[in-house]
Amino acid sequence: MILRQLPLISLIAGLFFLQVMFTASLRLLGIQADLLLVFILIWAYLRGAAPGALMGMLCGLLVDVTSSGLFLHTFSYAAIGFLIGALRDNFWGKGIWMMMGLGFFGTAAVRTIEMLLLWGTHKYWVSPFISTLVAGLSNALAAAVLALPCLAVIGEPLDEDDR
Repeated sequence: MILRQLPLISLIAGLFFLQVMFTASLRLLGIQADLLLVFILIWAYLRGAAPGALMGMLCGLLVDVTSSGLFLHTFSYAAIGFLIGALRDNFWGKGIWMMMGLGFFGTAAVRTIEMLLLWGTHKYWVSPFISTLVAGLSNALAAAVLALPCLAVIGEPLDEDDR
């Protein structure tokens, strides 16, 4: 069983490594892409609410344990995984544009959850709205790049129109 999950575990470990080691230098207006969040959004969209929430919780725990985030990522990633998985029947297709939209709007939802949980603290260097917009754009670009590898590991093909 663990051998069957090896590509998925490798993808998560690779994304985490890339996020920690390299995306800090690839910032868009001071905000780096959240590769694990993009993966959670794609996973939840393809697998559903319960698998999305579970993957969000596991990836959020990984981020929180390594960054002492007080389980903020665990909660927000699990919530967005559940939400995207529950709403997946209302979306269209599995194309690159759809994945970019997931990256943008999923990031906006996670940032909103985090801002509500951290009400009164200023975590970002610019206003929360601008910060959310820039983070959404950077994750939309990351989703465009990560869509094909994530879909290949998960075992889902792109729609015919996007090949």
